[in-house]
Amino acid sequence: MQTIDTALLSMSQSQTLLPLPSGNTNYYSADSSYREPDAQDRFGVYGKITQDTLPKSYINFVPIDPVTGNYYSYGKTFEKQSYEIAAVVRDDDGRASAHVQ
Repeated sequence: MQTIDTALLSMSQSQTLLPLPSGNTNYYSADSSYREPDAQDRFGVYGKITQDTLPKSYINFVPIDPVTGNYYSYGKTFEKQSYEIAAVVRDDDGRASAHVQ
């Protein structure tokens, strides 16, 4: 996750907009209700961070979540251009939970 975070921070310093997530994207309003991609009141979007999300100049590969074998989840807001990356983690007892960075 740190590799992805570093790439997103680098991109946010050189670009005016963070990239949109790839994959199964969902748009939402400030009250967390789903919105269409072109809705006027959309607040943010979430989906996956794949090889199509970040240019190769920022990251030469996209890490895969070792617990699930899937791409990490990634969401961003539109106004403040903030973002989060999420993964599934397991504790010593094998219980799964979300880890957000």
